[in-house]
Amino acid sequence: MSYQDDVARLARALADLLTADRTAPVPLPADQVHAALVCRDTVVGAVRELTGALLRPTSPPVRAAPDLLIRSPAHALHAALQDLPALAGGDLSLSQALADAGTGPVARWQRAARAAVALERHHDSAAALPGPDAWSLARDLAALSSAVTVLDADLASTVDTAASNTAAGATASSNTAAGPPAAAASPDVAAALVDKPAHALLQLAAAELAAHTADVPFAAANLPDRPPRPVQPVQPVRRLADLPAANRQLAELLRSRGSSVTVVDVRAALRAVTYGVDLTAQALTAEHTPAVPAGTGGPGQAQQRQPADRGRAVEQLQQALPDLQLVLHSPLATLTPPAPSVRALGQQIRTRLSAAGRLHEELHARSATGAPREALSQALAAWAVTAAPVVEAACDGLRAAAASQALLAPRQDPTPERYAGLLWLPLTAADPNGQQTLEAAGRAAAALHAAAAPLAALLGSAAEVPSSGTRRAAADASAAFSELTAALQSRPALRNPNPARTAHPSQPGDASRRQLHRR
Repeated sequence: MSYQDDVARLARALADLLTADRTAPVPLPADQVHAALVCRDTVVGAVRELTGALLRPTSPPVRAAPDLLIRSPAHALHAALQDLPALAGGDLSLSQALADAGTGPVARWQRAARAAVALERHHDSAAALPGPDAWSLARDLAALSSAVTVLDADLASTVDTAASNTAAGATASSNTAAGPPAAAASPDVAAALVDKPAHALLQLAAAELAAHTADVPFAAANLPDRPPRPVQPVQPVRRLADLPAANRQLAELLRSRGSSVTVVDVRAALRAVTYGVDLTAQALTAEHTPAVPAGTGGPGQAQQRQPADRGRAVEQLQQALPDLQLVLHSPLATLTPPAPSVRALGQQIRTRLSAAGRLHEELHARSATGAPREALSQALAAWAVTAAPVVEAACDGLRAAAASQALLAPRQDPTPERYAGLLWLPLTAADPNGQQTLEAAGRAAAALHAAAAPLAALLGSAAEVPSSGTRRAAADASAAFSELTAALQSRPALRNPNPARTAHPSQPGDASRRQLHRR
């Protein structure tokens, strides 16, 4: 499961705890109190450790002081989470606390603990997040931490002090008989859940960090699973409607190759892209340039004026064609074996586009107008919207291969001294033909990116494609945080003014250094 799936489960579990009926809280038996406290410590620990993993690349705060809330609210939140006491004794493990099916608040705490444990596998990824993703994760942690203080107060109302003392005494007796004494539950658990000053600091730090990250979305951090997911098998391309998804997978396959991309891979991808771009430009032009029927007026009466979006799209597509041809036929080579998946997917896309080309020629020969020609141009435009990432991935791969000296170009010097017996040499910055090829690939990607916006405007609602599993998980996680926010707002909580914030630094912990540099 992705980070969005895991954090959505935890957010919904905490929202369920917040919205539970608490009109007449009943003290829990001693064993259920102990299980609930173990689950509570697990939730607090998971949020604390993920916050620490997020702050790992940043410098620590200069000193622990009240102004740390303003200078670096993420560090202040981490410090407040560290000050929260661990209330469960060490004699009951988490597996034991989750083994028995609890009821009421215990069952809800068990669900929250199970969801919190899953966050541990995202620690390594959190340390390497770029700025926007890091701040989105910080907003998630602020929302989760805001719920902790309210839930501690709720848990305190179900803890019977006498039961806690009895449980502590029973634990101490069993430990004496079995061996070395283990850490027993605090005899005044209810007081620790309510009166600890760290709760006020945690509430303030969470509110300050929430204000600092108010302009970033919930659950938008892209934390890859560890180990990385294997590359998905090539999906068959059977219809024109499959072409946009095939393009996205082709770009993903090229990026996964990195500096190991081969010229064969690039040509397999660009051969399909070049043909498709040319065909899309022809189809968009022909759709609004019907043939002149016999017996009608001159060309001025039959010629229809193209919309501005269509004209810009055709212009950008035609502008990309010479650069695509230059890259496609450039004299470059690589010695590493090509990727069968890239070649197979590129061939499938080329075959399906060829079928669309034959259909376009047949419609043009029949002077067909209306729905058939419009449907074909819409399908090709939907594919062309996704063409830029393919060219961009191929360009990035070629640049990476050139940087690693895996990309070869024909020898230019007729009398080399060092490479007298070689016909191909690693591409260097001094090679004008090779550098011209890389620049042409970048220009083609830029032109196709410029064509994407007017193409999407032409498509309208047809440009919308079903979201991937990752996007669905992000939307579900965002909805879960909305439920958690609504649950928190329905409860009385400490309010903190929301100060205006400037643009985010690269990492949540860099706010302290930025503020210090301004002084």
